[in-house]
Amino acid sequence: MRIQLTLQHSNEAKVDFNYQYHLSSWIYKTLAQADGDFAEWLHQQGHVYGKRAYRLFTFGKLQPRRYGVDRQSKMLVLKEAPTTLTLSFHVPDTLQHFVTGLFEHQRFSLGSRHYHVDFEVQTVRMLPPPAFKETMRYRCESPILISRLYEGNPYPQYLAPDAPEYASLLLQNLLRKWRAWQGVTVLSNEAPLEESLPYNVPFAFRLLSRPRSKLLRVKTTDLRGYEFSFELTAPIELHEIGYNAGFGEKNAAAGMGLVQVVHDTASLKVI
Repeated sequence: MRIQLTLQHSNEAKVDFNYQYHLSSWIYKTLAQADGDFAEWLHQQGHVYGKRAYRLFTFGKLQPRRYGVDRQSKMLVLKEAPTTLTLSFHVPDTLQHFVTGLFEHQRFSLGSRHYHVDFEVQTVRMLPPPAFKETMRYRCESPILISRLYEGNPYPQYLAPDAPEYASLLLQNLLRKWRAWQGVTVLSNEAPLEESLPYNVPFAFRLLSRPRSKLLRVKTTDLRGYEFSFELTAPIELHEIGYNAGFGEKNAAAGMGLVQVVHDTASLKVI
């Protein structure tokens, strides 16, 4: 499910480029106000598969009516209100209206003591879901991050979508989220993830635009993702969880992996 928030704020307000962690914290805080046990479980555990836990939500970029960039102070200038923000959750249908209600009339701030913006949620609108098919085309609204560890290097290496192993790692990420959502337990003798596609639907990833590298900082960690358009063939269940919870890694922590469905060639361009 997706909701779009309309946010009021002062004009010409400035917010740090790397505001994603603070937005994530506000989302957790909002959930905690309604149900502390649910928010604590989401933050501390989430949906678990193997040694990994998945918080199945993501969010988009702040979209002001007009904006500018203050490169000297590395700030985004929200020149004119309102600003819209998209939140995306993979939750049961029975919880959708509950989640929507949590964000109504909320107030929050982003920034530091030097620069901060006070926001007030003016409206909350539930967005209609797309009609999912086995082959879909998407455009990134926020960067998708895919990483892997190489022997002898303790730091993850961030991969571009034209890397040879990118499609396989993207598929593994989707399958882990899907299995975590289903409550599937890892078996010591189970087949590789790629051999466990639901309903035996084939998987295919096709890059449709030139990737653009994007660097985000979360606390003290730099994360590199890529924005691009792509075509994906996969079981509908994997499309749904990727669309709702985000593709790739760092969805809840940094708002990465949010995509939009595209229906025509002109919409494939990443803006």
